[in-house]
Amino acid sequence: MESLQQKAVAKIKRIFWIIKNAPYVFRSSRIDMEGQINRRDCIALEKIIKMLPDNQWDMMRVVEVGSWKGRSTSIIARTVGRGGGLVYAVDPWQGSIGAWCYSVAQQNDIYTIFLHNMEALHMVNIVPIRMASEEASKQFKDLTLDMVFIDADHRYTPFVTDLRVWLPKIKKGGIICGH
Repeated sequence: MESLQQKAVAKIKRIFWIIKNAPYVFRSSRIDMEGQINRRDCIALEKIIKMLPDNQWDMMRVVEVGSWKGRSTSIIARTVGRGGGLVYAVDPWQGSIGAWCYSVAQQNDIYTIFLHNMEALHMVNIVPIRMASEEASKQFKDLTLDMVFIDADHRYTPFVTDLRVWLPKIKKGGIICGH
């Protein structure tokens, strides 16, 4: 079992990683959480997370596939953070071709906005993984994740691919869901 000191050191390392990788993000206090998930969906997401068995709450590991500007990421991180959990935010932060977000991503640095939002909300239990879903799934062993939340490319083939590559990563009793 990880000691309290080891947990603190891990959180500090995550904070320094964010600062090192986006030093200019912290200049603005403005939070831009534009996205497709609404307040009702956020409440439902929190309830879904709380459906996980009690024995999985200590150091829960959750992957969010498709984080955009971090609205749902912040809900997941706040909820699992109560038990020392960690959220891996998987997204190339480029938008999906043909979706409304693609043109927005071409005109804005969405990754920087995401990092700023997480820092402004004091979300230190998030590990951004800036790569495509299928590639990122290879970073995790099978049966190691408590939950995967998929809210990435909503087209049929990419969605089925996300299900195919992430489903084996879920622990027994875990949850895979999406928006």
